[in-house]
Amino acid sequence: MQIDRDGARHVRYDRSHRGLPVVGGDLVVHRAADGRITGSDLAHRGKLVLPRVTPKLTRAEAARTAVGSARSVRGATAPAESDVELVVYAADAAPVQPHILGLLREVATNREIAAALHLSVKAVEANLTRLYRRHQVRGRAELVRTLGLAR
Repeated sequence: MQIDRDGARHVRYDRSHRGLPVVGGDLVVHRAADGRITGSDLAHRGKLVLPRVTPKLTRAEAARTAVGSARSVRGATAPAESDVELVVYAADAAPVQPHILGLLREVATNREIAAALHLSVKAVEANLTRLYRRHQVRGRAELVRTLGLAR
């Protein structure tokens, strides 16, 4: 759970499918300080349709792939095969608003945020509009102050 300076709470719920965790399948419910629900975000909309849950990779292949994907992380090493977990991957539709909020401190323009997240400027603008509405603010500066993101 994340609690903002104004007392608003954001509760994350995990999703599973046939007993497997769904990566990118989480639900976040937003509540105002008075407990009133102000909105929600579901990372993957719609029903998950999987004919089977047979893994595409062996544990060893998954461990090697993870390290290959994390080449930019200094000191990345392969996890032990026993630590590799079978999951349903639905992260392609993961919400971007938490990333946008993180970049508001560092980046000045919507164009820079779009470039950093590989989104269109219109997608950034639409997400910012939803954030303004959810937090009942009129713009970026007020959102940054309300959420305590100011440097």
